[in-house]
Amino acid sequence: NGTILASASYDRTVKMWHVESGKLLKTLKHAGGVKAVAFSADGRYLASADDAAVKVWDVRTGKRERLMRGHTFDVTALAFGAGSVLASASEDDTVRTWDVESGKELRVLKGHLGMVTAVAFSPDGSAIASGGYDRTVRLWDTDTGSHFHTLLGHSDDVLSLAFSADGALLASGSGDR
Repeated sequence: NGTILASASYDRTVKMWHVESGKLLKTLKHAGGVKAVAFSADGRYLASADDAAVKVWDVRTGKRERLMRGHTFDVTALAFGAGSVLASASEDDTVRTWDVESGKELRVLKGHLGMVTAVAFSPDGSAIASGGYDRTVRLWDTDTGSHFHTLLGHSDDVLSLAFSADGALLASGSGDR
């Protein structure tokens, strides 16, 4: 809802701040440096990762609600889709989707030839975009987990992804020039 900002840090914390006042609201402690953080669309949950597991927190209470394990190496990026669906990208070359309400793993998306460093849902939730060290952006059907398109053109690692609000455009950021 734009009133809370979450900052992830290698100091082993996620801090939640009130945007207007700048007041620190909560500090969520982790065992290692936090590499990824994402809010659910309804603002109820905050997901974070400091290792191969995904932690899901209740934003209101600051209590950890779920610990979701499946990745074999560190999680590098997180994104919420429609409802309670969360995607996690990892150094294990996969993207996994999760139902945050149950903590159940829904799909494992395999196809990247290196660590996956970026993930985003289309605004309507029908597609997931992922990018990584193989210099590709891959598009996946959210419901089936099927890969349906690969975008080529980067000469270095893909580091970030974002869909336009209408879903017509997908931006990708890379270390290339």
